[in-house]
Amino acid sequence: MHLDLYIENQKAELFKDEPITLTDTMQNVKDISKVFSPYTQTFSLPASDINNTIFKHYYNSQITNGFDARFRVPAILKLNGADFKTGEIRLNGVQMRNNAVYSYKVGFFSDVVKMKDLFGQDDLSALNPLSAYDTRYGSAYLNRLFETGETTSGVAATGIADRNVTLPLICLQTFWNYDSTSTITTPNLFDTPFYIPMFAPYYGLSGELKPALKVKRIIEAIETQYDIEFNMSDEVIGGETIVSFFDSDVFDELYLWLHRENAPTNTEGDDAPKYGIRFNWYSIKWYLGVYTYVAGGDGDFFSGGDEFTLLKGESMTLKVTLDATAYTGYLFNSEIRDELTNEIIWQQFDVKIPAGATTLTATNMTSGTLESRTFKLRLRTEGEAGYNWAAAPALGLQAIKTLADGTILSSTYTRGALVQTDNIYIQDYIPKIKVIDFLSNLMKVFNLTAYTLKGSSKIYIQTLDDFMSIGAQWNLSEYINIEKTSINRPIPFSAVNFNYSNAVTQPSIRYLANYSAQYGNLKYSAPDKFDGKAFDLQVKTQREVLINVVDETRTPTGNVQAWWVDAKGEVAKGSGYLFFNVNVDSSSYPITINSYNQYNAPSNSTASGNHTLNFGNEFDVYTRLANTNSLFARFYTQYIVQNFQERTRIKKFESYLPLNFLLNYKLNDKIIIGTEEYFINSVKTNLLTRKTTLELITKFEDYEPSVLS
Repeated sequence: MHLDLYIENQKAELFKDEPITLTDTMQNVKDISKVFSPYTQTFSLPASDINNTIFKHYYNSQITNGFDARFRVPAILKLNGADFKTGEIRLNGVQMRNNAVYSYKVGFFSDVVKMKDLFGQDDLSALNPLSAYDTRYGSAYLNRLFETGETTSGVAATGIADRNVTLPLICLQTFWNYDSTSTITTPNLFDTPFYIPMFAPYYGLSGELKPALKVKRIIEAIETQYDIEFNMSDEVIGGETIVSFFDSDVFDELYLWLHRENAPTNTEGDDAPKYGIRFNWYSIKWYLGVYTYVAGGDGDFFSGGDEFTLLKGESMTLKVTLDATAYTGYLFNSEIRDELTNEIIWQQFDVKIPAGATTLTATNMTSGTLESRTFKLRLRTEGEAGYNWAAAPALGLQAIKTLADGTILSSTYTRGALVQTDNIYIQDYIPKIKVIDFLSNLMKVFNLTAYTLKGSSKIYIQTLDDFMSIGAQWNLSEYINIEKTSINRPIPFSAVNFNYSNAVTQPSIRYLANYSAQYGNLKYSAPDKFDGKAFDLQVKTQREVLINVVDETRTPTGNVQAWWVDAKGEVAKGSGYLFFNVNVDSSSYPITINSYNQYNAPSNSTASGNHTLNFGNEFDVYTRLANTNSLFARFYTQYIVQNFQERTRIKKFESYLPLNFLLNYKLNDKIIIGTEEYFINSVKTNLLTRKTTLELITKFEDYEPSVLS
């Protein structure tokens, strides 16, 4: 077998006797941070003239514009001239001998990059495409968000599919009772005001609620921001149907509550702290595209729209002019942020509006150490009144650009009026969680796998059951060296522990105190107490007990709320709350003084009851019955059972496998050796010799596809 390595379309030279071993393993497929699973151990390339050219004599630090080892570069592994794996090479270092360069140490990573490298340390709040779901806190908007939900700002949702933003009944302060006779003195969900005009000390029920966002829209925003593609619909490839989890009914009902902090959101010094939406605060965001170039300057630096690019050695200073003389003395905050990096370029707080124009100055923006950098600046102001920044027909912006040779260029721009309004910016409320951690949580909750297919950069997300229920079959009997076979006991699980983050709400803490178990978790021990490890899975998100509000006769009304206070009665925080959004029919027990017959509320179960977000069987507050369609039952049982089987074995075979197999196998394929069939656990191949070690798990039952409706 002949192996070739191409780095940035240049054929590299290989050592003739240097082993290059590629490992492909199911363990990595089940870890979103290692979604692109095939990888090699570090190997060496000779410091030949060709390789020195590829790596631009990296050993010589005096070379300018040399090879930048901080970044991976595209690479292709070919077997007998056929593309085997596409991916990236990382230069790890250089080996010197007798003060001369001898070799380059590199590693190959299949299929472009690992997800954790792609997302880096970015938080969900950095997902700029989510601004498409910004809305407002005026009465009509909040009523709509609470009652039906919105598709986009001002557009009422018509059903589950387009219910993108809701205002669910998750109360940050009040525990509600229900009395249709209006005689109780405790907070009454029957006749409480929903919305009281601003500047009142209490804003009604809406004053202690925060919005929620459909998780599917977050996945779409990740696609857009990072220029990647998930399988958002079912596909038929090679006669097999690849079922998309992201297009499933169960996923369509999943929402993220937008609760970042448990700090008050109203102004310091107010009589009573409020923790919901930030009322009495007006804001506006705009981009450089709103400005019009004034002829006679040194050129339009923003002719490309909202973005501009600086080359190495260049710098840019912006002077933004704002004027709201009619509101002299009011306080405002301002910010200029680069959306592409989330870097804050300029920021000021509690600035008084002067009797005249004020200037925001963003100075000395550069490309840093990069050859070039593109900026997309988002300008934002906010204040305690809905005032206008007057139109600037003469001077709204001055841009000063300094070239690498020291030449200074200057241009001016005009703009129209800017109006601050009662905006709710979705990104302001998103819980502090990294993109990679958010995806990891989803993978763990629903036991998902992530992988790519040969010749495609699309990332396929499926439940493990769906992934394992398809795949090809290979009979490798004639290639196996049966004289060198090892048979090992599996590592059976003696216990299964599925845990959410620690409970934070008072109802959940009470549940823990009363029943010695946290709601939503599952701790299961094998009845035979056989030797083995515990299967531990930790999900960093909340699962909380909900409340079915009772009426004056102590009868459950079917109106469900979450009460987000801790054991001390103070507003709780938590680590991100995922829930199924249910549009509750409250016509039998209408709520608030508005007599709502429907409203949005959290649920631990889907509307059909076919799925819950509990790992074990738990009480459903809506049906008041136990729901057995747990996450364990739906998504983990088959995987765990495979490891609990008494007959299960892990077998290792050594072989020289045919090129057709090496080029085309997938980790969900099944292997036949003799009269037995196996699942693949790992494939480890020496690409120079074609010698392969197969680690296989005995197969006794087929995986059944997941129930996703």
